[in-house]
Amino acid sequence: MIRRLAIATIAVLLAGTLNGCSLSAAGDAYCVPMVKVAPHHAHPGDRITVWTNDRCRAPVPPGGWMVGAAPDGTGPDPVVSVMVHPRADGRFSTTLELPADMAAGDAHAGIWNWDYSRCKDTGASCAGPMGSFRVASR
Repeated sequence: MIRRLAIATIAVLLAGTLNGCSLSAAGDAYCVPMVKVAPHHAHPGDRITVWTNDRCRAPVPPGGWMVGAAPDGTGPDPVVSVMVHPRADGRFSTTLELPADMAAGDAHAGIWNWDYSRCKDTGASCAGPMGSFRVASR
């Protein structure tokens, strides 16, 4: 009986550490939501949906999140973006229309104006709120 209780306790603690957005740390640290993109394969001119169901109360800039998309390796600016005001718990969902001339290949979408200043890792490897998808040529 004690062994089962110990195993159940360890499982709950492990699940809590794997889900950082539900159980964010106190103080300066906060969680990073897992952003999802659908469909996983899109064409130029198609609409994609960008969202998170993670409850993550990270600080939101006064104008909201800039949710955008861009081909991988194209620089710091999205090729398409919208401003989104998340729910109180941090969840959001929006659609983006990909430009008709968007380059084919791997791409990413997510929160562009994310505040990385609280990242403890000075090697710039902190996770970002982005999801990946692929743009297929027409």
